[in-house]
Amino acid sequence: MTESNLGSAEVVTISFHDISSGADLDRQIEQAFSFSGLGLVLIEGYPEFAEKREAVLREIRKFALLPEEVRERYARPECSYSFGWSHGKEKMKSGVPDLAKGSFYARPHGDVVEPDGSPRKQQFPETYADNIWPSEESPGLEHAFKEMSRVQMEIGHHMCRLFDRYLNKITATASQPHQLDTFYNMVKDSVAYKGRMLHYYPVEPEVNSAIDGLCGWHLDHGCITSLLSPLYLDLAGNTLPKPADCGLYVKAPENS
Repeated sequence: MTESNLGSAEVVTISFHDISSGADLDRQIEQAFSFSGLGLVLIEGYPEFAEKREAVLREIRKFALLPEEVRERYARPECSYSFGWSHGKEKMKSGVPDLAKGSFYARPHGDVVEPDGSPRKQQFPETYADNIWPSEESPGLEHAFKEMSRVQMEIGHHMCRLFDRYLNKITATASQPHQLDTFYNMVKDSVAYKGRMLHYYPVEPEVNSAIDGLCGWHLDHGCITSLLSPLYLDLAGNTLPKPADCGLYVKAPENS
């Protein structure tokens, strides 16, 4: 797909009630994740979701607007900036540092998962380092992140069960059928995945003139990614309607 032939494709929408109640959603899973699907679903109807979403997005904005010297106290070069604050360290398009956004990384399911001095922690600090929180400068950030993460993990676990059930069904006659709970256990038992809070700073219009002007086309790594819809704010922090020329773009498969 090129910028000249951008179009819209149907996004599969499923209610939280359906994914959590054991409903048969094989048709929707196939529509969303087959070779002709977009590779995503929209989940709606989670209780109190809107409040938790707005809370965490406003908290990361507060932190991102603190003085640079304060933010940099929570940057962790020893773990390749994979925990805590990161701004301008990631390179996206053509090797140019990404200054358009700031990121705060944390593990959603435990601040510490390996004791200090453990071989895994020393060899793989990007995965096993401890969370770091700006408890004094931004006291609401940790709570908002963990509250929202619990929701996203719950939804992710339900989705993994749906993937497992669908794959088990369509591989039932294969020599090695997909086992139930494969993806579910992979995600549920892992301590490797983490959350990333993002704040996009104001940029001049020409910086964002291309469709991938801010972070570039890219692939996520891992089994599953859970994304929040963005919160659009003016410089004073007032909520704005979604502009027509920004948002999340997904490349559809050819001929879909």
